[in-house]
Amino acid sequence: MFQQSDNTAELAVLQTSLAERDAMMASLQVELREARDQSQKVQETLAQVQQSQESEPSTELPELLEKLKEAEDSHGTLQAECDQYRTVLAETEGMLKCLQKSVEEEELVWKSKIADSEDQLKKALEQVHTLKETAESLKAENQSIEQLKEQLMLLEAQLEKQSETAPKEEEMAPLKVRSQLNQTTEEFEQAQKTVAELQAQLDLLKEAGDSPQADTEDVAQLKERLQKERKLVKDLGQAATKLQQLLKSTQEQLAKERNKHRTLQDHSDETKSTVLKEGTSV
Repeated sequence: MFQQSDNTAELAVLQTSLAERDAMMASLQVELREARDQSQKVQETLAQVQQSQESEPSTELPELLEKLKEAEDSHGTLQAECDQYRTVLAETEGMLKCLQKSVEEEELVWKSKIADSEDQLKKALEQVHTLKETAESLKAENQSIEQLKEQLMLLEAQLEKQSETAPKEEEMAPLKVRSQLNQTTEEFEQAQKTVAELQAQLDLLKEAGDSPQADTEDVAQLKERLQKERKLVKDLGQAATKLQQLLKSTQEQLAKERNKHRTLQDHSDETKSTVLKEGTSV
């Protein structure tokens, strides 16, 4: 760039110098024409003097010869200066053409460099745009991963909570119901056994018939106890039926909770896999 500036400045100086020399050359050519005109006039006057001298002597001849000599000397000097300036002018024009060519070549080089720089700048801007898009995409992916992580943490918390409560509540509930059912069944069987025993005693009393008064009291007591035991058997049977229904409902609820827990676990595993894949791709 500095070299091009120097060449441009030098070209301007040479152009100015060439213009000055052109002006000087024009001035010398004018003087040369004037000297030629003066020499021609002197020669014409000399010819006239020579013609008149043939008829009569003249005293002006030496003076005219002196003027002719001065005119010829002036003409020679001016001609030499013109020749010199023509030579200098030709050299200057040659230098000017060389410099002009050099400047044009430098301009072509710099135009090529500018075009290359503009092309590189365009490519760099395109790369910046691509990097911005990539950064935005990565930012969106990171946000998605963060959301998945939050969702995963929530699922893990739910799983942990269910893991803590399930054995204590859902799984223990069927055990309690089954224990109550077993106890009620035992009581039911015991009550049935008692009813059978009371019925047997009542039958024996009816068959004995030795003491009517004693038999009437014993029979009344046995009948009362028998009615109570039969009512107890009925109540225990109803309770056992309800407990069986409750046990079935509790087992179904436990199965649902286990399926829900399994679904959450599968979702958690899938979310973990997605987070790992997206984290690896980023």
